[in-house]
Amino acid sequence: MSLRHKTILFVALVLAIQFGGLLLLVFHTQMEGFAQLEDEFIAKSCDKLRNAVTQETRSLARITQDYLRWDDSWAFIESGDESFVHANFSEESMANLGLDICIYMRNEGTLLAGLAIDMETGAFANVPDSVLALLDARLGPASPDRQPLPMSDIAALPEGVLFFAIQPATMSDGSGPINGFALFGRWLDMDMLARFEETSHLSLSQAPDGMDWPESSDQIERPEKNLARISISILDSKGGRVCLIIAGTERSIYTHGQKLSKAFILWAMGLTLLESLIILLLMHKLVLRRLFGLSAQLRSITSRGDSSVRLQEDSHDELGTLAADMNELLGRLHQTEEGLRESIAKEKSASRAKSQFLANMSHEIRTPMNGIMGMLQLLEDTELGKTQLGYVTTIGSSCEVLMTVINDILNLSKVESDAVPLAREPILLQPLLDEVMGIAATLGDTKKLTLACEPAPDLPTAITCDPNRLKQVLLNLLSNACKFTEKGHVKLKVSPVAVNKSGYELLFEVEDTGIGIAKELQERIFEPFVQIDSSFTRKSGGTGLGLTICRNLVRQMGGSISVESAPRKGATFRFSLKSPLTAETQIHKKNEALFDPETAAKHPLRILLAEDNNINKTVALAMLRKMGYSADLASNGMEAHNMALEGGYDVILMDVQMPLMDGLEATERIRRRLPRDKQPIIIALTAHALPDEVERCLKAGMWRHMNKPLKVHILHEVLVDAWKELANHRQGS
Repeated sequence: MSLRHKTILFVALVLAIQFGGLLLLVFHTQMEGFAQLEDEFIAKSCDKLRNAVTQETRSLARITQDYLRWDDSWAFIESGDESFVHANFSEESMANLGLDICIYMRNEGTLLAGLAIDMETGAFANVPDSVLALLDARLGPASPDRQPLPMSDIAALPEGVLFFAIQPATMSDGSGPINGFALFGRWLDMDMLARFEETSHLSLSQAPDGMDWPESSDQIERPEKNLARISISILDSKGGRVCLIIAGTERSIYTHGQKLSKAFILWAMGLTLLESLIILLLMHKLVLRRLFGLSAQLRSITSRGDSSVRLQEDSHDELGTLAADMNELLGRLHQTEEGLRESIAKEKSASRAKSQFLANMSHEIRTPMNGIMGMLQLLEDTELGKTQLGYVTTIGSSCEVLMTVINDILNLSKVESDAVPLAREPILLQPLLDEVMGIAATLGDTKKLTLACEPAPDLPTAITCDPNRLKQVLLNLLSNACKFTEKGHVKLKVSPVAVNKSGYELLFEVEDTGIGIAKELQERIFEPFVQIDSSFTRKSGGTGLGLTICRNLVRQMGGSISVESAPRKGATFRFSLKSPLTAETQIHKKNEALFDPETAAKHPLRILLAEDNNINKTVALAMLRKMGYSADLASNGMEAHNMALEGGYDVILMDVQMPLMDGLEATERIRRRLPRDKQPIIIALTAHALPDEVERCLKAGMWRHMNKPLKVHILHEVLVDAWKELANHRQGS
């Protein structure tokens, strides 16, 4: 099958699946939704019908109560004077009240008045015996002591369905003994059904006698496509079935849904066909035709064996790139094998240089503790004695290692997955060991332990490794040794175990005379959160992560770590490290001068420092002064915003988190308020180095982002770049 046929088949298959999904969505989701809407409409209509029935009985109860809590009614029952009936209950008045039955009776059973309206003629007739029987059934046997209670309900009688209300007679103020009661009633007739139809929006009729009751209170049937029939059971107050109402309604919702679904299907079908046609035409024009042309050219070149011919494709898209790559490949066929090797070697060299550059940049991103590191840089630039300079160097090294440990603990998942970036650089080994022992000395002095470093005589002078990671591992092991040793010594031994043309393999050993480790615990000691002795941990602290980090870092550096110990006999931790042969000449010495006091003279800038922390203010101002700059101060974002609007600043060093208004909001307002030619360069100062934090700063309108703690050379570079940016902008304008 050709590519053209495969493409047509693929497009047809995708569109068929798409259209099938639409059909499934319409018939199994949309129509079900319309059917559900129809059922909800019917259920609400049935509820409205039952509410109308309830309202009918309540209306009857209110009329009955109005008549029976009336002094004249009470007096009529007391006296039996028929003039009350003639004056208040005529055929016309009962029609106005909507009454078909009116009965007044004393408690002992004396019938004082019994009025009934004939349903056909509308004239007075005798009260049916079934109504009198209903009274006895609901109120109990007649007795002078009978105390009827108010009630309203529905009853199924031989004559029909009766809505009735019974009310005891009292004086208008509710006082007086109950001397009798009255029953007012209405028959369920066409007029009442018409009122129910207006309320429920259903076509109603009473079920014929002998019709079976439905199993549920509302049974829905759909005998015709566009008609729904509902059998609605009307219940009395005790839940007994009274009558069955047959309701009918047009299936307008479902019918409308069917029409919409059919229209949608036709629309989707037409759109699908149009979509398939457009896709095929575009694919043929943009891809297939050009692919066939390239294929024909390649077959021609292959058949002639002439690699000097080039493919003719002048576009700049992926196919143009493919043709250009093919042409480049054809051109390389003319090169010699040696030229090909040189090209590959150059590409590998460029890749290594790029990787080294990225590793160095990553290494410089985070440093610890702005106040301490900043002051150390300032202190290092002063006149110090040799001993003092050693102290400063030790503190700085400790801070570097501390920040590395903090970063690893905060992101232990990277350490466990061997994803921590390593920097490999040539270093002098003995000064690194001296730094480590200088830091560890403070731990041993508190317990008066003997700390010693025993390097082997044939130890190489220089090695290549990640110094911070090596110091981190050594300090972790020395710290643990001092923590679990109460008396005796802690020794660091370093010796080469293998030397060859490719490099060294060094063995580092940390030996102590502490409490030791049981054999069963030695297998688990390098797992996260496993600790040797909980009592020592409570006294000395620790997270149980140090040895886990050591194990993973050693593995990533190409070595292995182990422990040899016994309870109360101390412990010796060993790990190996491989390093290529390294010459001292490869080591770049650190620049002695931290600050250039001529920076401000060479690159003059008017600077505003927005910072709320006093220590950070002191560090930043001191660094700026060392470079020859002076800066105005703002203690919050609002103050920085107001001072910037007054104008004249070239650079604003903006802290991100400040009271009243943060640095992001202040930057956004400055960008909106100041004209383009007066906009300062705003540089973010933040303790966060996460990518989304940098993105937020740049999105707010900041020019660049600097992490805390500030480093002198980075601050110097940023200010020089800012001066160049301003100079270019002014020259361009």
